[in-house]
Amino acid sequence: MKSKTSCFNTTVFWKDIRKFWPVWICYFLLWQISLPFVNWLNFQNADRYYENGYYRDYYKQFFFSSLNVSDYVVLLFVTVGVIDLIIFFYLFQARSTNMLHAFPVNRTQLYISHSTAALVVAIGSIFFAGIVDILLALSYGITEVQFVLYWFLILSTVTLFIHSLCLVCIMLTGQLWGAVLYYGVANFLFWALRFLLGHVVAFLGWGLNYSDLINLQSKWLMLSPAYYLPRCLSFQIHESTCSITAGRELLIYLGASVVLWILGYVMYKKRNLETAGDLLTIHWLKPIFRWGVGCFAGLFFGYFCSELVVMYSSNNIGKQSLILIFLGAACFFFFIADMFVQKSFRVFHRHRMVEFVAFAGATVVLVFGLYGYSTIQAKRMPQLEDIQSAVVTMDISVAYEGEELSYVKELHRDIAENESLYGRSSDYSDTRRVKIFYELKNHKSFSRTYDIVVSEDTKPLFEKLYEEESKKDNFLLGFIGDGFENGRVMEVTISRGDRSIVIDQPEEIQKIVDAFYQDLEEGTIQEWNISSPLLLFENPNYDYALYPEAETEYVSEDAAEPEEVISEPSYQGYLEFGIKYPNHGNHIMEDTGLVVRNSYYGEDEDADSRQYLDYIYLDYGTGCENLMKVLTPYWEE
Repeated sequence: MKSKTSCFNTTVFWKDIRKFWPVWICYFLLWQISLPFVNWLNFQNADRYYENGYYRDYYKQFFFSSLNVSDYVVLLFVTVGVIDLIIFFYLFQARSTNMLHAFPVNRTQLYISHSTAALVVAIGSIFFAGIVDILLALSYGITEVQFVLYWFLILSTVTLFIHSLCLVCIMLTGQLWGAVLYYGVANFLFWALRFLLGHVVAFLGWGLNYSDLINLQSKWLMLSPAYYLPRCLSFQIHESTCSITAGRELLIYLGASVVLWILGYVMYKKRNLETAGDLLTIHWLKPIFRWGVGCFAGLFFGYFCSELVVMYSSNNIGKQSLILIFLGAACFFFFIADMFVQKSFRVFHRHRMVEFVAFAGATVVLVFGLYGYSTIQAKRMPQLEDIQSAVVTMDISVAYEGEELSYVKELHRDIAENESLYGRSSDYSDTRRVKIFYELKNHKSFSRTYDIVVSEDTKPLFEKLYEEESKKDNFLLGFIGDGFENGRVMEVTISRGDRSIVIDQPEEIQKIVDAFYQDLEEGTIQEWNISSPLLLFENPNYDYALYPEAETEYVSEDAAEPEEVISEPSYQGYLEFGIKYPNHGNHIMEDTGLVVRNSYYGEDEDADSRQYLDYIYLDYGTGCENLMKVLTPYWEE
């Protein structure tokens, strides 16, 4: 009767454990230091507080915070990959591969025994770290040790997925650096493609912005696990309850780990021993490698160089350079990739040239497809009946609703259809960013961002934007918020040069506020806070006039004599209003319309409830006659 053959070989398993024991000891100690030892140090720190009569609950806080799994995921992606590479290192050397496979041990036993040894070391070290941490917690009176079990299960699931993914990458190549390369590609490829294509489309399309095109929280980022898991996976503990973010995705990774482990086994069974030392062990993947490297590296190189070109030329030239550089670089990197695959510089032969022609045609289709897609996206804008509200931002954000939305649509259409007028030109170096944001009725958002060149041709647009931003209500809500109406001004700091004076008397504060309102009605305070593009037309030395207490003098171009000098009024200083709110103050933000203003807590002396203290900064200068009249006496004292 024929005896059964086990799929697991004990000798191979223990040989892996004994042969690499220094590495396993270091890995084991790493986990003991990462969790129980760090917790012990935190507990010792809490003991010093306890001796002085303070917060013994720090024990529990340190214990819970140490179980945040996102802190350990990056460690797992590095260490588990190293463990797998060490155990399967024999596959990267022809002599070791031939010798090991000459023994009376079949590939099924080798694969299962080696992978089991790697898992035992990886998960066993985490398990012992959890046991030590439980004993440490119990010794300090912490009884909620069941959370360590949840922590262990989550990290074990991540470890199993990383282990399976690394096995597939190892089976793809016969070179150590190739396995590391494929492991990195498998973990970041989707994120890298998404990042690169998003920036290329934004570069080619007028008004497109990467953050406007790409959902940074997309679930599709699961396809880049080393990027997704550290950012989205967390294990939060609150007293006797816990919550796991990305828990559903973790189950998907668990299922994927089983599929990948089986795939790695199939690849190992079909692997040719002669491929040890080759970059790719699967023949039909070689064209995919050449095409992938050529397109990705060429597109990245073209985008990088085109950004440099735009710094010294126009957008149109930058777009043309991206297309040309991409086509040339893609062809170059195609043959570079083939050199690594063939391990030879002799890559220019007949059958490779046929593939190259097909690749060149594909790159042309790709680049013009991206250009066409970006053009369509640049011209796209929501229908008026679908818009709930809109916000236009240059120096400040101005919100629009109802019938005012037609003004925003016309403004947007004017900018979107006149890229040659408003876009960057080599004749001008100064630009101002204008962002148009729509809140749609289906609770989605739509936005476009334009860098408008400052020139005489674009002056009417800036005048139109300035007119809207300088309106009293728009300026108050967009620049200051509702602080003066709903809050209480506690203090005013006036600054000029290196000097600052704090005013906290209610009567004096009210005089400054009244003077501010008078200058606001006259439109002079707006000129010092939101009119920078317009002043560039009137005063080419405006940038030099921003230094406090410094007169700006320049020779007029129309001066009859070179000595004729024109003096410009100097910048005076700024005001800082410290306002205390009974609740959050409203403020226009460019991305979300009306939202709460950034504030921090302050304690109200007259009430038990918490209030919010906020600071508002305003520039002022010559022309703000009412503020100058009130503030000048303080400098003369």
